[in-house]
Amino acid sequence: MVRIRAWIKDKRSSVSGEKDSIKKELSDIDRLLDGGDISDSNLLRRSELHHEIWCTNPNKVKEAFFKHFEARFKKPVNHRLKINFIFSKRLSDVQASDLERRVSRDEIRLAVWNCGENKSPGPDGYSFEFFRKYWNLVGSDLCDSVEHFF
Repeated sequence: MVRIRAWIKDKRSSVSGEKDSIKKELSDIDRLLDGGDISDSNLLRRSELHHEIWCTNPNKVKEAFFKHFEARFKKPVNHRLKINFIFSKRLSDVQASDLERRVSRDEIRLAVWNCGENKSPGPDGYSFEFFRKYWNLVGSDLCDSVEHFF
């Protein structure tokens, strides 16, 4: 069984490699033709390569058809991890209520002052230095925004 899989994999990669090399050669010839090198040999070789890509061999057609639809109708792979144990650590009632309480304006101000001055809180580009310097103007609005989100 392992040998069969290896043979199939090798066969598929060789067919794909042949097709890629034919496409590359076709592209090279097209570049020559676009550059003005329109010779009988280039036109003949392009025609031969074009016919090599257009497959009339029933086995190759069947294989290409099978590969196309096999990939399309394959069952989706579930990559989610399953956790089969109970979490032993739980929050105490005090910790849970602390997480659910409203954030005070003093906590918000303290959080702003505990951040580095040249650090930006987001894509708006305002640094914590700005909020500290103009706290008397923007502090109330910032606190209202934080309270709205929490």
